[in-house]
Amino acid sequence: MMTKIHVVVPAAGSGRRMQSAVPKQYLTLSGESVLSHTLKRLLAALPALSTLTVALSPGDEQGRALLRQLASDYPGKAITTAPGGAERSDSVLNALDALRDVAGDQDWVLVHDAARPCVRGDDIARMMAVLSETPDVDGGLLAAPVAATLKRSDSEDCIMETVDRQQVWAAATPQTFRYHALRQALLKANEHEISVTDEASAMEAVGAKIKLIPCQPDNIKITWQGDIAMAEAILKSQ
Repeated sequence: MMTKIHVVVPAAGSGRRMQSAVPKQYLTLSGESVLSHTLKRLLAALPALSTLTVALSPGDEQGRALLRQLASDYPGKAITTAPGGAERSDSVLNALDALRDVAGDQDWVLVHDAARPCVRGDDIARMMAVLSETPDVDGGLLAAPVAATLKRSDSEDCIMETVDRQQVWAAATPQTFRYHALRQALLKANEHEISVTDEASAMEAVGAKIKLIPCQPDNIKITWQGDIAMAEAILKSQ
């Protein structure tokens, strides 16, 4: 059977750190919502994708309206929703459960942050090429080597030590794993109450071998108020 590509976007977050009445995925960025930019980037970068599943909060009619519009603009693509969960991992697991009837165990699943609208298509293409050429790994993710000097602090925010930044990376998304392996890793994390902040950490917990694929540092995640202006500048420069 041909290996298919599925994209999952957890988009049920409230954006507490933005201190905004509007969830960050719906803030306006160059005339469109952040989520609209993100989903269009993914659809353009992965013309062969089989499904795009977005996990939305209950009652999120803005997100559902956006997905209906995208389904009209990209006929032939299965663009669907899944229930958002209390945590990111819950949203991803709900999306994977929604795919059980259409995804094969060895299909690729790319999980991408809703608030990363600047991801480059060529970075995604390179990630998929690396994974197809490296059969001894269990998956991979886009990441950027850390350039800043890193300090570890104590409880009073005083420096304890300088962290060796060699072989230290800032994880980004998409993060890409086989369907069955990722679903089992997330289920196991839930069962053992293991806190996972991304898909890679769930896979790490079961001993997976994960490839880091360098990406451009402009693949930023919108988190703070000033990030919108930065993202607008990045989109213009791209």
